[in-house]
Amino acid sequence: MMLLPQKILTYYNRELSYLRQYGAVFSQRFPKIAKRLGFAEGVSEDPHVERLVESFAFLTAKIHQRIDEDMPELSNAMLEVLAPQFLRQVPSVSLVQFQQDPLASGVTGMMTVARHTPLISQPVGDVTCRFRTVYPLEMLPLDLTHAELIPDPYDRDFILTLNFTLWPGASFQAQHIRLYLHGAPMLTHSLYELLSAQVKQLECRLGERTFNLNRRGVQVVGFDPQDNLCADDPLINPVHHLFRDYFSFPEKFLFLDIPLPDAGLITRSLGELQYRFRLKDCVALRRIERMSDKVSNETFRLNCVPIINLFPHHAEPIIPLETEHEYLVQPDARRPQSMEVYTIDQVEIVSRQQEQLSSKPVPSLFGIGHTQSDEQFSLFWQATPRPSLRHNDLGMNMFIGFSDSSGEHLKPETDVVILSLTCTNRDIPRQLSNGHPDGDFESESALPGVKILGLIRPRLPVRPQPNSALNWRLVSQLNLNQMLLSGPQGVQCLKETLELYNLLGDPAISRLIAQLQQIAIAPVSARLNPADPYSLARGLEVTLTFQAQAGEFVDFYLFCSLLERFIAMYTPINSFTQTVTQLETINNSTRRWPRRSGRLTWL
Repeated sequence: MMLLPQKILTYYNRELSYLRQYGAVFSQRFPKIAKRLGFAEGVSEDPHVERLVESFAFLTAKIHQRIDEDMPELSNAMLEVLAPQFLRQVPSVSLVQFQQDPLASGVTGMMTVARHTPLISQPVGDVTCRFRTVYPLEMLPLDLTHAELIPDPYDRDFILTLNFTLWPGASFQAQHIRLYLHGAPMLTHSLYELLSAQVKQLECRLGERTFNLNRRGVQVVGFDPQDNLCADDPLINPVHHLFRDYFSFPEKFLFLDIPLPDAGLITRSLGELQYRFRLKDCVALRRIERMSDKVSNETFRLNCVPIINLFPHHAEPIIPLETEHEYLVQPDARRPQSMEVYTIDQVEIVSRQQEQLSSKPVPSLFGIGHTQSDEQFSLFWQATPRPSLRHNDLGMNMFIGFSDSSGEHLKPETDVVILSLTCTNRDIPRQLSNGHPDGDFESESALPGVKILGLIRPRLPVRPQPNSALNWRLVSQLNLNQMLLSGPQGVQCLKETLELYNLLGDPAISRLIAQLQQIAIAPVSARLNPADPYSLARGLEVTLTFQAQAGEFVDFYLFCSLLERFIAMYTPINSFTQTVTQLETINNSTRRWPRRSGRLTWL
């Protein structure tokens, strides 16, 4: 059922009120003409005249609305080039665990699941939602059998112990064990900070041998460009992907890689595997000291991976018409409410000439390589998202138009437009529930003896803001690009930049951003490589001072880890940036983050 948007009624009432108001003025100024029309005080006694006035009000309302909407189309086109991250939705995301049965699978070695492995959900009515994995997964033949966090009786440190049992016949060689921190945010974020930054000593016992793993340490996950939730886009800086991921699905970062000992091939015959983490006395430790009894093997989950509702699909072929300037992109004409276009990946024109078919790609109007394309092609495509007109549908419909610099048009008799898409299932994944006895998802790849369980109910998609909000985001982005963090308004500039990515309008995130009080930037010199005396370089030390209350936010550490990567994004090559974060009026709260050498080359 197609419905007109509610705002057209506002335009219509405004135009009708205008016609009646000035109709009354007209009848007073020209009473003879008004009498012939049957006008009196702006209202006609003739129902036919009234219908004409109302029809004219509707037409002018549509014109007025169209004029108002031209500005958003312009701002959308500019954002597509300057800041496309504000136009991309974040589809429904969730987190699953691949649960292996050692007897049913018969696996004794490492089993790998590649990144972007397709997963299929349990049906919702007649629709099955399609997801794909975000991280690659290495499933090792072992189980976590025991975990506990206890105080050291001899000092103020705490000791975290993790015991792993190897399966019968297990034999594998790997670099690390990946764990997901599952549970209450206070517990998981505190453990995340402790294990990634507050480990005083890390030992691993394999049978009778003990390995010191302090130099290798625990590695965080989710910050590399290949770990983005959504599809890779060369027009979006990887750091902007990180902010989108953090503000929409922070659970994606609660993964840690625990190093395995350099013992060569690990087999069951070597014995049990035990880790002992000696944790420093710090704010994060005191925060969960009273929750230490909540730490168990359920807190540390093996074989987990984030998933996102994205999948490849082909749109319904488009037959060009001379009367149309743009076309609705339909992933599935039979069930239009089951799919939504995320991106248009490839456009081809298939032509028939003398019983022979030929195809040629059509480049995007906002893509790169136009100089080369202009020599071969004069046709470009441009996509425009618009809100769906269907009842209770918050999704967007994608329209595609073509720009032909040569003046030639597509030929309806011989040409067909073929589109390759990346799609989502709109809001349908939100209706999924976890706890199915046979697993909540199935893999399109063969995984013997594996059940895929949902740990988190799929989230609603995070869609771009309405057009009016996008206009302000464009203005803010262009304005902030001209400002310096070292300037007098550096703190406010950084706050505004961060708030742009709070697409959900989460008040907790806004309060955390507001805790930033001061930025101080000072030139320093240091070695890019501590072991190389010839790697001395000049850099900047950026000190971020937060209010004391910021330390009470459970995700303060994760927020700072993203922030220091954002600042390092602007570092030129042969230089470095080191970020320092601290809480005002609190001793021992200063944290010096790693030096990050520049990757930005000035030409």
